[in-house]
Amino acid sequence: SSSTSSRGIPIVNVFPRENRDLARSFPFAEFNRMQASMLPALLHSRSSVVVSAPTGAGKTALFSLAFVKMIRDLREQIAGGGGGGGGGGGRHRFQSGACKAVFIAPLKAIVNERMTDWKRRYSALGLKVVELTGDSAREWGARDYMRMIDSADLLVATPEKLESISRRFNAESKGLLPPIS
Repeated sequence: SSSTSSRGIPIVNVFPRENRDLARSFPFAEFNRMQASMLPALLHSRSSVVVSAPTGAGKTALFSLAFVKMIRDLREQIAGGGGGGGGGGGRHRFQSGACKAVFIAPLKAIVNERMTDWKRRYSALGLKVVELTGDSAREWGARDYMRMIDSADLLVATPEKLESISRRFNAESKGLLPPIS
């Protein structure tokens, strides 16, 4: 812990060799002190976490870490608990959309910013990121839109659109709610 008192923790130190592709999905080399202090809660616990920190402190990076942890855990489940064998180089395949993370942003501009960044970063990992806003719903027909949501790994939403879809929960939207992680 003394190493985190003045500096952050290198991201590559957080992920084992078989998941280095996940470490490369971060656009910076190390977690800052605030982020480093949250690593145990995010990486070694299944508990909910609430982070309150000033703007620019790195809260969004913590969400990214929680999302990447979800992907890491899914990979370990597929590899049979993660112990030893396999030689898959960390790129274990899992069914896209089998589990979802949801990022809720108060403004459409923030949703657009996160979509641009995360779509670029996570598509390299074979992950599907889908936007949930009023505009995105109008671009697709209702059936196609629900298929996109069903196959997504990460939903980036405004509160209004997420609430609207969850309120109309039916057989068509069943893929949205149960697998949220």
